Amino acid sequence: MSTSRQESTGPDPRADQPLKSVAALVSRALSGRPMVGITAYDHGGLTALDWSSPRAKLVEEAPMLCRLSPCRAAARSEHPILVADITLEKHWADYAFEINPLGVRSLLCEPVWRDGRVIGVRTVYGELRIGLGPTDHTAVETAVEQSAESAELLVAHRTATGG
Repeated sequence: MSTSRQESTGPDPRADQPLKSVAALVSRALSGRPMVGITAYDHGGLTALDWSSPRAKLVEEAPMLCRLSPCRAAARSEHPILVADITLEKHWADYAFEINPLGVRSLLCEPVWRDGRVIGVRTVYGELRIGLGPTDHTAVETAVEQSAESAELLVAHRTATGG
């Protein structure tokens, strides 16, 4: 694995306002208004681009601290990852250690596709065990379809950073 590409966190100043609207839209579409984050994925690197709240920002930055996480797994496998209870996951123990104090128990990581490849991951964080399910998956998809800007802004981020 190359270490020449630095992982970064924080909003991209070139694309923060519309992207924040996408994270907020997804959060509002789900019951209980869970935390939502959007992370860019490029050449194995992750960049936390947006979050729906200050606490969601902390949770969204956790994959940058851990070599193994559901967000990384969703990006690499190119499949959604649904975690019913992160406290029971042995594979992602370091990640669970980082997010448990923030009140996250369940999460749904959805790859964002553009031109046949994964360019990012949208994650919805639940505070309850088995807090996310098929209904929430459908609501996330509906919210994203209403605002297809998430893929467009991830592309803009990639273009602006030379990825």
